[in-house]
Amino acid sequence: MPATPAPFHNLSAVVFGGGRTAAAATAQALTDAGANVVVCEPDAVRPPDHVKDLNFVVIGTGPHVGRGLGDLTAGEFRDAAAAQIVRPWLILKHTLPLLRTRPAAVVMILPRAGRRPARDNIFDCAAFGALQSMFKSLALECGRDHPHVRVNAVMVGDTEAPETVTDSILHLLSPEADFMTGALVGETGGAP
Repeated sequence: MPATPAPFHNLSAVVFGGGRTAAAATAQALTDAGANVVVCEPDAVRPPDHVKDLNFVVIGTGPHVGRGLGDLTAGEFRDAAAAQIVRPWLILKHTLPLLRTRPAAVVMILPRAGRRPARDNIFDCAAFGALQSMFKSLALECGRDHPHVRVNAVMVGDTEAPETVTDSILHLLSPEADFMTGALVGETGGAP
């Protein structure tokens, strides 16, 4: 009996922020599942020039700033906004035209920091709240202009089981989730 092909066999993916835990684990899991994966540098905003066609885009967000209003200079705020808001927008702008074949999906990895306001964490709350609105708006836009592209996000908190984050991302990329777009999946892997 011939071996069953891996679930993502011969499909292509690009993972941005692949040096960070959830994105790196997802890149490895996609590779293990048979996908052709390109991992981009943490500050990259477009895939390498040789990438012409994609099935999947995974976007890891930038590092936490974790400081209050008086602890950030205007320059630090602008730099953090460029890394955490502008960078994902540029990635989406550059990769959406490459998502031409089915299946096609985007998954953003968002930290739980944007879920609700918090003292001494003003920038992260604002930035990740903006990213939540951005991915939901993109899901609506793709539903109208690129109906074959699904856009979802996984909100990651402190986790005792990091593999559950990767499992959630792979599920959102898989054909089993072909009915889902605009979904925000919370994943804490058992942590409170």
